Amino acid sequence: MLIIRSIWAVMAAAAGLALSVPSAHADYPDRPVTLVVPYAPGGAVDLVARTLGRGLEQKLGKPFVIVNKPGGSSAVAATFVANAPADGYTILLATSTTMAINSTVFKKLGYTPLVDLAPVSLAASVPFILIVNDKVPVHSVADLVKLAKSKPNELVYGSSGPGSAAHLFMQDFAGATGIKLTHVPYRGSSQALQDLIAGRTQLMFADAPVVLPLIRAGKVRALGVSTEKRLPSAADLPTLAESGVPGYDASSWHMIVAPAGVPEGVIRKLHAALQETQADSAFISAVSSRGVVPQVGSTPDQLRGYIESEIVRWGKIVKDVGLAHSM
Repeated sequence: MLIIRSIWAVMAAAAGLALSVPSAHADYPDRPVTLVVPYAPGGAVDLVARTLGRGLEQKLGKPFVIVNKPGGSSAVAATFVANAPADGYTILLATSTTMAINSTVFKKLGYTPLVDLAPVSLAASVPFILIVNDKVPVHSVADLVKLAKSKPNELVYGSSGPGSAAHLFMQDFAGATGIKLTHVPYRGSSQALQDLIAGRTQLMFADAPVVLPLIRAGKVRALGVSTEKRLPSAADLPTLAESGVPGYDASSWHMIVAPAGVPEGVIRKLHAALQETQADSAFISAVSSRGVVPQVGSTPDQLRGYIESEIVRWGKIVKDVGLAHSM
């Protein structure tokens, strides 16, 4: 079973981690900074990036311009940032797909995590919600499992592509419950959601910030949340672990990274500003209300070790579902 361990379980305690900022880079930034988002506008990653960008503008006094570069399971944006000047003026809000999953899925990448991209600060983790089309005659995880077992491979689920978090979470769910489903990959989660709402697919895992408004509007039916704890913004929704899938705990994560070689003083100043922004009540309130879990306290060195462990864990999962070097 895919057990995504708590971020805090694999990093040291965060108390007293604010880093000093060398005076040599006290003038950073002296012009606008480009914050690249590897997905289209409107999703969870875009939400976190824009909320962080507003906070960073207030802390550092210069514009943080959001640029969306979707494609290639986030590889397009990652390659762009990896090849950008190493001066701190082009940074990326990377995801677990960018920094961990892609390493095993792709035969060739235009970048190498931890070689071409330097971690700065963990930003947030994003729970996913298992949803079904409202015409599917199930109202619980147990109902879904019973239906799927009676119709092997007849239920169709969408995802934002092979090797995406939504794809791997569903593969793990299917393996844990002994059901067989048919996968339809899309270019993005919005297209997958549109087809689910239209009834062309029956179920999927969708990130909480995007799907919570659809759940509240009655356009899709929620069965459970992927994390071990319930979402404060949807406290009535049980976890999958509570719903008959013991130990299931999965989420995506987002972190700010920069091109390798950015001066340490710039990394430290950016890190300090990010930590202040992420601890601010305005940021916490903005993302928490949408189903995102803010994360504060990580250092670049801690993140390096964390990413290494995630590459190993996700690599095993990708190989188990037959996606290793498939793209």
